[in-house]
Amino acid sequence: MLPKYKKCWVMVTDSRIARIFRYEQEKSSLIQLSVKTSARHWRLAKRLSQPAAGRAFDRSGKGRHIITRHSGAEEKIERKFLRELLPDLEKSARQGKFDHLVLIADPRSLGHLREYLGDGLKKYIIKEFPLDLAHVPTADLSEHVRKLLNP
Repeated sequence: MLPKYKKCWVMVTDSRIARIFRYEQEKSSLIQLSVKTSARHWRLAKRLSQPAAGRAFDRSGKGRHIITRHSGAEEKIERKFLRELLPDLEKSARQGKFDHLVLIADPRSLGHLREYLGDGLKKYIIKEFPLDLAHVPTADLSEHVRKLLNP
């Protein structure tokens, strides 16, 4: 017998987009509730990590190579985006909008989310899946989620 997931939300995310769905088990369908993107932040990160002007010569030989900036801007942007997702989820949990939460995120993003999750939200999480499904169309995603929750 399958477990009942009443008032179950599914968050599917990576470092650039987060989609939150309500899972309707009877129909095995997902109803999209919100979409958040970090496009503005990524444009900034890209600009900060672009190569500096010019090329440099090797110390020995005739080779030349481009001078690049080494910046942790991309990881900072990823972390900031993921951290900013949680207050809205915590608020929705307090308001009783969901009783169960499923996290589906690429492995790196899932690790960052685990770092930032507070105890208040952790108690709602019933499953976590380290999968990169953030850009899968909703129709196909419904099938993935059905298989994950009801193996």
